[in-house]
Amino acid sequence: MKKVEKLTSFDLKILGIILMFGDHFYDDFSGFGAPVWLTILGRSVAPIFLFLSSEGFHYTHSKFGYMKNLLIFFWITNIATMIVIKVFPNDSLVLINSMMGTLFLSVIAMWAWDGIKSFNKNRKYFYQSVFGWLFLIITPILSVIIISMYPNPLVAQVLLFIPNAITVEGGVIWIILGLLFYIFRENRIIQLSIIVIISALVFVLGNKIQFWMILSVIPIAMYNGLEGKKMKWLFYIFYPAHIVGLYIIATLIQ
Repeated sequence: MKKVEKLTSFDLKILGIILMFGDHFYDDFSGFGAPVWLTILGRSVAPIFLFLSSEGFHYTHSKFGYMKNLLIFFWITNIATMIVIKVFPNDSLVLINSMMGTLFLSVIAMWAWDGIKSFNKNRKYFYQSVFGWLFLIITPILSVIIISMYPNPLVAQVLLFIPNAITVEGGVIWIILGLLFYIFRENRIIQLSIIVIISALVFVLGNKIQFWMILSVIPIAMYNGLEGKKMKWLFYIFYPAHIVGLYIIATLIQ
């Protein structure tokens, strides 16, 4: 493993951004002939960023600050997409991207996991973490109940601002994957094995495209544990910017 560990956290982030851009380019321009291999390679993006979130959460000096930033940019992305859909309506494109919400919920799970383990050392943190688990479990249930009671588009839009396992990208599987990356962050072989197992599972269930998330084992195996260059806000800003930009361009040239 040591012989192949050559990528820093920054390198993985740049790779993830490039693959993510290609994946979303395919989403918006497949009708113009964008090749399917862009989305095949893009299947690696979620595991890469979930892996990076587990590393980032471990090393950050402010756990709540880390979660706060993810939540704020989740809201920013939602607001930006709602505005652009209103200004540039396009019935042939679906603009729903909640990866920031997925990362937020995954980090909540990491924080709650640490809290559960702190019962003997920090009883206050333990009880706080219980609310974290309750948030993860109850929010999707409440969302279903509220939507069933009030089947109104406005209510649905409001609920989109409360990240939960039903509405965010990848749902429960991605949230659990991020948590497992964190739990086994000291054992890279187990982390890579988890990716392989989930990839095999989705293949058996019939999702042949998502199976290619297995490719993420290559860059993650090459991670050397170092931060590399410091560009904290790169992903936060690029995420909503490229989603909105690609959608507008695809709509204007349609």
